[in-house]
Amino acid sequence: MRELAGEMEVNRNTVMRAYALLEEEGILDNKRGIGFFVSPAAKSRIQEKKKADFYRDELPPFLRQVRLLGLKGSDLTELLHVIQENEDK
Repeated sequence: MRELAGEMEVNRNTVMRAYALLEEEGILDNKRGIGFFVSPAAKSRIQEKKKADFYRDELPPFLRQVRLLGLKGSDLTELLHVIQENEDK
């Protein structure tokens, strides 16, 4: 932690708090005497958090725009298909 704090030019306590938060959220596992390791469940926990953040912060304004513009579900479905086709290229 001391080395990382030096590289990041932050206080060591800041790094310790960050590690504690990541451990609390199930992203890191602390193996006493060995160090911290990425949890096997880290990816799914991060995805869950990102989804919850999206639903709370980004989706409501998007849905308001959809209503204001009078878009229908079929319009959105068509748009998603076009986007997916472009990603597949």
